[in-house]
Amino acid sequence: MAAIRQYSKQERAEELARFFSTDVQDCLVILDRGFGELHHAVSEDFRKAHPSGEAELLDWYRSTDAYIWELTAYHLDPAFNYEGFCRGVIDGLIQRNAARVLVLGDGIGDLSVWICQNRMYPTYHDLAGSRTARFAKCVADMRGAAVYQKLTPGWEPRLEKDYDAVLACDFLEHCPNVEEWVLAISEALVPGGILFSQNAFACGSGENGSIPMHLSCNDRFEKDWDPLLASLGYTQESSNWYRRPE
Repeated sequence: MAAIRQYSKQERAEELARFFSTDVQDCLVILDRGFGELHHAVSEDFRKAHPSGEAELLDWYRSTDAYIWELTAYHLDPAFNYEGFCRGVIDGLIQRNAARVLVLGDGIGDLSVWICQNRMYPTYHDLAGSRTARFAKCVADMRGAAVYQKLTPGWEPRLEKDYDAVLACDFLEHCPNVEEWVLAISEALVPGGILFSQNAFACGSGENGSIPMHLSCNDRFEKDWDPLLASLGYTQESSNWYRRPE
């Protein structure tokens, strides 16, 4: 079974304080606002920026700090059991003998760190120049985890090859070119490699939704996701797990 090192609210506040060069107690006060309020703050930050077009959308993702707070609160919230979710994903990697793992859009990097702590070789992927990616690097270093970062400058998927597994957790709903990413993922995997994908398509998406950062143009993949993977020869192994053809 996967070994998951739990990090307390105090420890996470200390990481935040170090990154933001502020007081630990101030960070605790913000985290005590809880996921709901901090999630709302991300949405409001997005609406205030009102990015128009892909370039402005990328600029917002690079510059916002709101996700750092929201994702930290999300991972701390027992109602979501994020640690249990990650344990299940890592157990699946262990059972499938995965070693080299690409973690797409891993936010503050907890999943990548835990994969590393379970003696696999994760590549954290996110947007070059983003504050969230910088925080993830800081956190990995503070936790003594040798997590390699692969940062790409835009929406074009520029992925390395020969991964045993690719994880895409709550990532693709943010991308304006889902089909390109799916093809790139297939090419990045070794023959018989595995994809774990948890998507939030058609979940509060669009300007009027509760999660405006999720692109409403991707709502169709709520029904079209499995047919898209099947068209590339993937076999569905179990919920969210797919195997690339040999």
